Amino acid sequence: MNTSGNLEHGDSNMEMDTAMVSESKPSLVSELLEFTLQHPYNYEGHVKLVEELKQHGLKDDLHAARKRFQSLFPLSEDIWIEYLEDEKAVCNTLEDYERIVGLFESAVTDYLSIRLWQLYLEFLLTLVDPSTFSSENAELQDVVSLQDVYTLFKRAYEICKYHFNQSQKIWEQFLEFLEETGENLFESGQTITLRDRMYEFYIERLEIPHSQIEETFSSFSSFVTKNWSQEEYEVIMSNTNKIYETNLSKHKKIYDNELQLSASNHSLECYMDLLNSESRRSTSIHQYVATLYERAISFYPLVGDLWLEYLAWVSKPDFPPQAYAIAERSVRNCPFVGKLWAIKLLYMIVAGLSNSAIHQEKETCLQMDLFSGFDEYCAFFSEYLKLCIYISSNELDPTLYIKNEIEAIENFMHHHFPGLRDHNMRIESAKINLLISLNDYESVEASWIRLQKDFHKSAKFWILRYAATLRYNPELAIDTLRKGLYKDLDNPMLLFQFYESVVTLNHDCFTSISQFYDFTQAKSLYVKRSLTSHLQNQELTFSTEVQEKAVSSPDRAKKRKPEDDESLLKKSRLPEKHRNREEFTILVSNLPDDISEKDLQQFFRDCGKILQIFIYDDKDGKKLAQVEFSETSEVLAAKTKDIKQIKGHEISVQVHVDTTLYVTNFPPTFDENKMTDLFTKYGRVVQIRFPSLKYDTNRRFCYIQMSTPEEAYHALQLHSKVFENRYELKVFISDPNKSGARSGAVYEKRELYLTNVDFSVNESQVLEFFLNYGTVESVRLPSKASTKGHMGFGYVIMSSSSEAENALNAAGKVLGKRVLNVVISQPKKAISKEKSTKDKRPAFTKMLNKDATDSTSPPMSLNQVHSKSLGIVNVDQTVNEARLRSVFEPHGEIFRVVLHPEHEGAIVEYVDIHNAGKAALAVEGMKLSGRELHVTTVNEMMHNSPEYNQTFVPKLRPRKAGARLGIQKFQNSANQADTQKESKNDEDDTMQIDPPKTNDDFRRFLFKGT
Repeated sequence: MNTSGNLEHGDSNMEMDTAMVSESKPSLVSELLEFTLQHPYNYEGHVKLVEELKQHGLKDDLHAARKRFQSLFPLSEDIWIEYLEDEKAVCNTLEDYERIVGLFESAVTDYLSIRLWQLYLEFLLTLVDPSTFSSENAELQDVVSLQDVYTLFKRAYEICKYHFNQSQKIWEQFLEFLEETGENLFESGQTITLRDRMYEFYIERLEIPHSQIEETFSSFSSFVTKNWSQEEYEVIMSNTNKIYETNLSKHKKIYDNELQLSASNHSLECYMDLLNSESRRSTSIHQYVATLYERAISFYPLVGDLWLEYLAWVSKPDFPPQAYAIAERSVRNCPFVGKLWAIKLLYMIVAGLSNSAIHQEKETCLQMDLFSGFDEYCAFFSEYLKLCIYISSNELDPTLYIKNEIEAIENFMHHHFPGLRDHNMRIESAKINLLISLNDYESVEASWIRLQKDFHKSAKFWILRYAATLRYNPELAIDTLRKGLYKDLDNPMLLFQFYESVVTLNHDCFTSISQFYDFTQAKSLYVKRSLTSHLQNQELTFSTEVQEKAVSSPDRAKKRKPEDDESLLKKSRLPEKHRNREEFTILVSNLPDDISEKDLQQFFRDCGKILQIFIYDDKDGKKLAQVEFSETSEVLAAKTKDIKQIKGHEISVQVHVDTTLYVTNFPPTFDENKMTDLFTKYGRVVQIRFPSLKYDTNRRFCYIQMSTPEEAYHALQLHSKVFENRYELKVFISDPNKSGARSGAVYEKRELYLTNVDFSVNESQVLEFFLNYGTVESVRLPSKASTKGHMGFGYVIMSSSSEAENALNAAGKVLGKRVLNVVISQPKKAISKEKSTKDKRPAFTKMLNKDATDSTSPPMSLNQVHSKSLGIVNVDQTVNEARLRSVFEPHGEIFRVVLHPEHEGAIVEYVDIHNAGKAALAVEGMKLSGRELHVTTVNEMMHNSPEYNQTFVPKLRPRKAGARLGIQKFQNSANQADTQKESKNDEDDTMQIDPPKTNDDFRRFLFKGT
């Protein structure tokens, strides 16, 4: 039923509805009737009207209202069931039966609904049961036969059998029908017995992937037991078990997909991802994909993009007949999406409908005035103009027809949207393509000149103009593109890259050289413009800062050191692109056994910049390689190498997407080996990457690359698995395009930083105190070495940022015997190699001093703490505190571990001095994350400035006689004063970092003899 028919049907009901309004009815019902007449496409108005009419028992009005509602909109499953149940209750005549069957047909067409099919089947089953008839409905006897019910069952099962979760309901109902009526349904003289029919029915079901396949197999086993001997049973079950196992292995991808879909609670995002993945698979089942689209639409009928993808997918095999029905359903669900209307018009052309019918549908679409805005009109008209070339073939003067349509659309847009311009130039591009097809190049150039006034700074404009002009004048096209290079564009790099690809594909060496000259000149001009703009901004910023400083503190005005050209160029550089391994990596297979990285570098050298090459063996021992590029265009260039030969081997090149997993919330002690063991059962683990802890030492996630996308999806079964009774593992397919800002309590503004915390207060008391401001997730008061108490500060994590804001009211309140200071924690910045000149002492030294000032017990000397602390160097930046603890804890109780990723090191402090000495000997040279750990002093570690890609060699310094790492001489109380003095000297010799020399220091040094 087309929309114009719907409108006519609606208009035909208006006179009747107007009469309904005039009758004496409740005021709300009358208002709703009038409202739905004035606003026929208001869905909620119809829903409310039906509810009110049903409440007041106005059956005739309710029937008319539902009929009109259904003619304008597809109804939801619940509304249909309520509607059909009411109609079934008054089914007494043949006319009633035909009307209700028509309603059922409409209901099962709107959406894929197992419940509606079950209701339809039950309705027919009641009409073949003699016990359901009375004098009122005697007319319906013999209207429906068993063969009619059997035909409907076959149709329902055929449509629903690939519904993974719910198709079993239809199948079991069908099976029960065959068992009960099979003897009467099939003639006894037929060659195929009922037993054989049911056997085939079972076998077909076991070949289809569905969630209850185990129950089906068990039911089949019972069926065979009843109908065959024990010897026959074993043969049949052996053969059927192979079918069952083949189903599970062949359709493993589907089972993994459905597991992921259930875990996401049938989210739209998950549906879209699975449809994209499944529709691209060469082994996918066409009917399963179609059913998956129908299931998604039943959940999200108003998502236009979902309908567009469905129509695009279903149109692949030469526009099948069912595509037109889907297009009609799409505009009934989403009449506000312009492109869907254009696709419906396309299918009308394919179906061979007349030009008048197509024009009538177009006018109906515009008269409804349901498009959501300017953008939808642009989408509709641009697609409609593409159709005009086919519609015009049935006109007497195709050229005049096309020009009239262009003029009509331009007038419509100018009238309804004066002054608005589509930055994507969709209507203009479609118009120009039509003019090119008419060979009207003069009008084409005039159109481009008009567009250039508004879009001369748009890189996209010059690319579109080049592509269109290339169709009829290649020389003019490249000249046009060259002009665009020198414009002050919004996205110059886009045009540069496009022009470079044009130059690369030009095999005429003479013209390509001149084109390359233009390319380099335009790039130089762009750099000059960027540098000039940057310098102007710098001068403006600097002058503003000088004025502000002069106003605020004129006596402190200082000379600003001018920046050299090199530093300015560094600042004006474009930001670096984020590395996208997942989408910029290709998989190369069928390689020779002696393949090397150098061979692959040479083979792909003309495709672009290669960031990484990784060669490994598959499960059969054949060589595979992953080659990572820096841009999409380079990946596409590498794809052209498919089926070419390396050392006599015809290689295969595929884009290597959906193989990388993002894994987080695993136990802190998990390293590469444990993660590999965990994921190996789901496939081959190619690579594991842990993040650098430079920005945050508490980061805990990694990327795990599987050998194939199927293995990656299979590994999603580990999602939500709990380890050590507290860590719920999170596993996702990695998608760089979805990566956002850093997450965590600090970045979400949920962590509070407390200072001036009373030393007598413990974590439980802090927790109880902050419960007054909201839900508290955790409390941490860092402990200190000397007394095992806390250090006077701490962290509280609230459940939300709003609760954390509320908890700021605790600032100034008394907790214990002290007034509390409370602020929101700020994210740490990357640790710079250049330390602040204010305090050059190592962070560890400052912590010790803090212990000394905060503690009520006698302060521990630096030498004492130093003697039981180890400086560890050559620690990989991906190693966290827990993994370091696992290495050092077997040698004794550890007080704390402090990571220093900026020095590629860490400090490990033991409780007992003797354990520190044992650990120093045992851990030296041990490998952790592929690096040899080296044990040295804290001071040596804090002086370490790592040179990347070089192994650290600890610097040896002479020690005092009798002094050894981890050993402290026994000293009696009589020598305590001397010991403290010696300890101070040791501190100065071994720990103190001299501050940088100042100008005054140099003056004293130069003039000390004068």
